[in-house]
Amino acid sequence: MFTRRHSLKLFAGMLAGSLMPLTATVSAAPVLLWREEAARAAQPVVDAMMKHPFTQGLIDGTLSKEAFLFYQAENIRYLESYAKTLRYLADRLPSEADKQQMIQWSEDAVAAEGWARDTYREFKGRDFDESIEISPAAQLYAGWEAQAVAFESLPVAVAAILPCFWVYGEIGRYIADNVKKEKNPYAGWLAGYGDSAYIETVDRAMAIGDNQARELDDDARAVMTHSFVKSVRMEWMMWNAAFKKEGWPV
Repeated sequence: MFTRRHSLKLFAGMLAGSLMPLTATVSAAPVLLWREEAARAAQPVVDAMMKHPFTQGLIDGTLSKEAFLFYQAENIRYLESYAKTLRYLADRLPSEADKQQMIQWSEDAVAAEGWARDTYREFKGRDFDESIEISPAAQLYAGWEAQAVAFESLPVAVAAILPCFWVYGEIGRYIADNVKKEKNPYAGWLAGYGDSAYIETVDRAMAIGDNQARELDDDARAVMTHSFVKSVRMEWMMWNAAFKKEGWPV
């Protein structure tokens, strides 16, 4: 976040034996990038994710295997939807470079789903059961993103899909700084968290959000930020659902 600063320059001189009046020049305060506004609005939710027992259990290795497998199952179902959502969003983007990047990220999401399936198999001892339904929290999140891409304005749609990138950048750095690797069954899975290459990916994704927000007025930017924070909250909901193993109540 930029800090507002005022710089004051005073010039004094003598002319014909008299003192020239002091003049002050005040620099314009820098305008916040949209990503900085969004991050500031979402920070309390990310802080809650960092403190969540799911996160802490991953860090120290005490998370139950059942909760970890529940999350992997959530993630598999979520990524199935997310890959399609990114592909549909690509068709709405006016920049050819952004369009191609979104298509690539859609393909990356498919690969990430495959990794989640491999992880599930490693910890469960057998392949993912295709009869497992998407969890309510994952259904809510995936459905919201698909709704935003299909029916909302382009800035709101972009904001809705960005937390999947941004949250794991933030949480990844926190986990990488705090993870206990000895006797932690999740250490291998967590090894990629905080990776510098992924941080660069987050930066590219958030730059698309900045571009979408550039010409918006304050009210429209606020709506875009609200969309972003809503998705961040649903990231928290997925982790909380995994920890509590929350399935469909009826």
